[in-house]
Amino acid sequence: MENQVQSEIHALQYQTHVLEELIKTQTPQAAQASGSGTHLASDVTKINQELDHIGILANNVAHHYGIISLIGLPSVSRDVALMAKLASSACAKAVNACFGNNTKEAYAAQEDYTTLALTYQRLSARFHSALREPDYPVETLMAGWAIIASIARIGQHASRIATMTA
Repeated sequence: MENQVQSEIHALQYQTHVLEELIKTQTPQAAQASGSGTHLASDVTKINQELDHIGILANNVAHHYGIISLIGLPSVSRDVALMAKLASSACAKAVNACFGNNTKEAYAAQEDYTTLALTYQRLSARFHSALREPDYPVETLMAGWAIIASIARIGQHASRIATMTA
């Protein structure tokens, strides 16, 4: 299961990099095709800001995962992998929605974020309860909590990108 979590986290980092490159290469072409360069430039600036935040958070996830990878969080690994997968999916759908002006993709990105947020709430409650247990290392719990909080914020940023289309 730990390999699946690591794989999903790496996929999330890769997805963020691909989306940033897509923005760089597609923006000039989209501005020419639409004829409304200033409006598109404003949206692209907002999307770039959201993607910058996503990139920082993805690196934060990888950093904290490195801290707990030796100890592991086996009881929540499946949920963390699901969260990373949903965040990656929401990011891809949100950017596709913006560049394709596709409201269906935008709503799908927001649905991914809703599922992600619910999973975060459930896991957050589990981490909060675990903090009361004297045998669990606090550093591991805090790193795990940082991971799920960062992934949830990635989904939130993807949802913001999607709302630019919906």
